[in-house]
Amino acid sequence: MSLPITAASNADPAVLTSAAHGLATGDRIAVTGATGLWAPLNGTWPITRVDEDTFSVPVDSTGFDDLTGTVVATTTSALVTIQQIKAWLEITGSEHDVKLQDCADRASEVAQDYCDRKFAVADYDPVSTPDDALLDGKDLPFIYTPQWPIVSVTLLKLVQEGNNGDLQSFAVNQYAVQRDVGKITLLSSAAMALWSSPSGPLQRSFFPDGIQNIAVTYRAGFASLPKGVEEAIVIMAAHMHTIGNTRRLMAASISMSGQGGGGTASFKIDDMPPEARARLDRYKSVIPR
Repeated sequence: MSLPITAASNADPAVLTSAAHGLATGDRIAVTGATGLWAPLNGTWPITRVDEDTFSVPVDSTGFDDLTGTVVATTTSALVTIQQIKAWLEITGSEHDVKLQDCADRASEVAQDYCDRKFAVADYDPVSTPDDALLDGKDLPFIYTPQWPIVSVTLLKLVQEGNNGDLQSFAVNQYAVQRDVGKITLLSSAAMALWSSPSGPLQRSFFPDGIQNIAVTYRAGFASLPKGVEEAIVIMAAHMHTIGNTRRLMAASISMSGQGGGGTASFKIDDMPPEARARLDRYKSVIPR
C-alpha cells in the first residue's frame, strides 16, 4: 500500500499527514522522495498512529521547514532499507531495487523466524495475540514475555486455563517489569491465598502452575533496531541478492521467481551466512512455544 504524504510537522517525532492512511501503531513504512532538509526522512520506520489522517515516525524534523519532494510512504515488512543493502554490496543505480526490496522483506522475516520473536514495536493481548500474551505459570514469582523489550504493561492477571474466566488482577504496584529482558516479577504485595493449611491460608507471591493461566496485555519491541540485528538482515539480504544472480548453482536451496529486476527470494534458515547467524544468536527467544 502506497500513501502520499501531503504534509509533515517540524517536531520530534515528525508527524506525517496522509488522508485515511489505515495504519496502526507498530506498522512499518518505507519513505521515499523526500528532498533537501527532509532527506533524512527517507528510510524504513515504525509508525505511531495519531489519528485516521496522521501518524508519527522517529525522525527529528524540528528545523526542516516545509516538506519538500514528492514523498510517498509504502507499507513494508522489511526492517532495513534497500539503501543499506546497496551500501553493503557497493552498488548504485535503481535497476535492482525491486529485487532488493524483496530480499529486504524476506531477510527480515527469516531473522524474526530464526529468533522466534518480532523486533518492531507492537501491541500484544490475550484475544488478538494469544500465543504472545497467554502464558504458562511455572510456580515461580516471575514470567518472561515472548516479545521484548517491554515498552509498557497495561494488564496482568491470573485466568482460568485457556483464558476461560478471570481469577485475579494485579495492580501496577504489585509487580516489577525488567523491560530489557521481558521479565515480570510479582512483589510481596501481590501475595495470594492459593490454598489452605491447618493454620490458615498460605500466602505466596508466585504465578501458580497452569497452561495459559496468565494473561498479559503489553507493548514490546525496539523503537530503533539494534545494530547487530540490522547488520544481520542486511547481510542476509545481500546474500540473497548475490545467490539470486547465480541461482542455477544454488537451485537446491534458493529459488528466485518474478519478472524483470523483481522477484521473491525463497530462503531457508540453513542458508543463513554464519556472520548473520552470529549477530542474531543473542536475540533469540528463550521462551518455549
